[in-house]
Amino acid sequence: MEELVLTKSDVKRKLSGVLMLISWREFSRRYFGKSSSWLYHKLDGISEFTEEERLQMKTYLRSMAQELQNVADAI
Repeated sequence: MEELVLTKSDVKRKLSGVLMLISWREFSRRYFGKSSSWLYHKLDGISEFTEEERLQMKTYLRSMAQELQNVADAI
């Protein structure tokens, strides 16, 4: 029987600096309309992000960054 080896996905490695700053449960529901399990499977490399999902992730993270910038500017 072949052994299944799971490694961190590229996306998770690239997110390592902000992993603890974001509620991935809310992120997954708000931006993808999916469960947190779905997103964690993607981040943990159990299933892979499609190219479309990678582009969506980029867009959503930029949107969050803009929201944070707007809040910071309002303070």
